[in-house]
Amino acid sequence: LHVDVINTLTKDLIEKISCAPNYENVVMAHEEFLEKLITKSCLHNKVVKNSLNTVLRRCHRFCGLINRLTSQSDPKTAKADLTELEKAFNRDANFLKYIAPNLI
Repeated sequence: LHVDVINTLTKDLIEKISCAPNYENVVMAHEEFLEKLITKSCLHNKVVKNSLNTVLRRCHRFCGLINRLTSQSDPKTAKADLTELEKAFNRDANFLKYIAPNLI
């Protein structure tokens, strides 16, 4: 998701909130903002959503591995884990790069 998309949606939301005559209009503006954000980020697409979740899980696993590296005495095991994780992350990230242009 491009930063300019987020910036545009945020500007629209701020404008609508600043002009909102009541709380209900603020809620409606926010709901519209979220709906557009989800649509433009393709989170409604199950393949994209699952792929992003996989990449984020790999990022979380990477953080755990780094934590282990700082406290573990066996660097060979950690290096093997890091290599496997790097390959899996690159595969998943490349898949997302491949499908993203076809979604918009």
